[in-house]
Amino acid sequence: KRKYGLGLIRARLQETSETVVALQFLIMNLERKLRVLFLKFLHNTILYFFNRNLACI
Repeated sequence: KRKYGLGLIRARLQETSETVVALQFLIMNLERKLRVLFLKFLHNTILYFFNRNLACI
């Protein structure tokens, strides 16, 4: 289950609910972009060390 699900919104006022929904979408998009960025960083780091080890052999 997700920590930031839209089913977890408990705001009562319409204005507050709209703000919370907008923030939920922002956080969900940031989480996805950070995950992709981290995976690219991890991939490049692994390739760097793998290629460095091959050069030492």
